[in-house]
Amino acid sequence: MRLTSNAEIAFEEWYTNNYHADPNDYNFVPIQGKRDGQWNTHIEVTFYMLTAAQKFAVYIDFADSLSKRKDIICRLCILIIETQKGFAYTINGTRSDTFPTRPEARLAAINNLDTLLNQIFPLILS
Repeated sequence: MRLTSNAEIAFEEWYTNNYHADPNDYNFVPIQGKRDGQWNTHIEVTFYMLTAAQKFAVYIDFADSLSKRKDIICRLCILIIETQKGFAYTINGTRSDTFPTRPEARLAAINNLDTLLNQIFPLILS
């Protein structure tokens, strides 16, 4: 469960500014996941080592924070819901297919969020 491309860059920038933002922690390397072939140890230790459920909660915080940005005019509301057939997610009111388990619905929601953000962020980061 990991965002990719521009979504990952934007997330990691937000994360380092909101969680453990001391650049001296964990041999911190600013923002982008890789720099000169080295992984950003700070985020690898403090975020990517979390359980999937914990990472999902932080991704929700990130999605919520986007509504505060002046360059994004939409709000990303992400919910996991239980149905009679299993679990589904909604993003901004659009409901997904049903998944057998909550973890599968969470993973699909983050993958969908990644797709949406990578459509939005090239416009913002360019």
